[in-house]
Amino acid sequence: MEILWLLLTIPFAGWLLMLLIKLVAQISKPPFISSEVYHNKSILAAEILFTVIAPAVGFVRYQEFPPEFPFAEKHLFTLIFLVVVSINSYWASRLYKSHQAPLVAALIPLGIFQGILINLALLIHFNFYVLMGVAFPIFGFELVAPLINIFLFVRELYFGHLYFRQNLEPSSFSNPNFLIRFLLTFNLRRKSLTYFILWMPFFVVQQSILVLLGQKPDAAVRVFVESCGFTFSDPSYCPPPPDHYLCSIAVHGSPRWVRPLRKGMRWGFGITVNRQLLIANAFEQWLEEHHPKAHRVLRGFYDALKIPVAAWSKNKWLANILYVLMKPLEWVFLAWLYLTDEKPENRIATQYLPKKYK
Repeated sequence: MEILWLLLTIPFAGWLLMLLIKLVAQISKPPFISSEVYHNKSILAAEILFTVIAPAVGFVRYQEFPPEFPFAEKHLFTLIFLVVVSINSYWASRLYKSHQAPLVAALIPLGIFQGILINLALLIHFNFYVLMGVAFPIFGFELVAPLINIFLFVRELYFGHLYFRQNLEPSSFSNPNFLIRFLLTFNLRRKSLTYFILWMPFFVVQQSILVLLGQKPDAAVRVFVESCGFTFSDPSYCPPPPDHYLCSIAVHGSPRWVRPLRKGMRWGFGITVNRQLLIANAFEQWLEEHHPKAHRVLRGFYDALKIPVAAWSKNKWLANILYVLMKPLEWVFLAWLYLTDEKPENRIATQYLPKKYK
């Protein structure tokens, strides 16, 4: 198995490195833009693999490696829509440079710039998972796509500019008009601000269409935030680990109600904790230490209920109701700890901390 893994990983990593070198070389030493510039079979294979196949595979199997998931399911349509617009813009520029209507020719660079922004956000969001995509190409090659696509989209944006210059009348190069001079020069750092300003109304139009289709106005942000285990993820959206309490559902309620305190760890999972959850766990710990038989009976009874913790945690209203219903028990547990434990607050404060901090 290890030999098979090496046979796949080493060639894939080598191909990616050579691909990046070729893309950087083409961007730094731009060729004359014609159909021949696209004849590099390695780059063509990368274009198909990372701009077409990888997004499709990624959106199909993004939930196959729980408990982590990179995108919020209910906002996923927004991301797919924006990605499709960007990919179509890329391939329209790639295939039809000489056959574009004026308005389309003006919108295509904005779609490509949107692709650069999306891939940059995905690269940051995936973080070290990109390296896992290199190490395990069969199970995660799509994780490498944002890195490669940034270079592909920048290259295509640059090639579009070069093609525009090649097809201008010679007299245009001596024109003193500021706008003409600006269009003739390509400084990616300087032009990025211009593209960003022009892209914002383009994005607003897309977002308006998405709102009409039932998506939330901030879905482009929520699709990243309401995920689990990635850079932009809010840990409160992670499903609770197995063998947990009703209180762990309650902590997923509205922050102004449930008052989350900090992050915690349970069974290697990151979770959000509030005082109610800390008190409940401290009480169970005390019970396990002093009356293990009673603890086993109560634990067995609770497990037999088979409460769908993960499903209930996704409903904020249900979480709020459970938080209120659990309040009397919280007070009972707290009173018991103050009656029986020498340092109740120390016991409460150390719940869900990594062992090295306890």
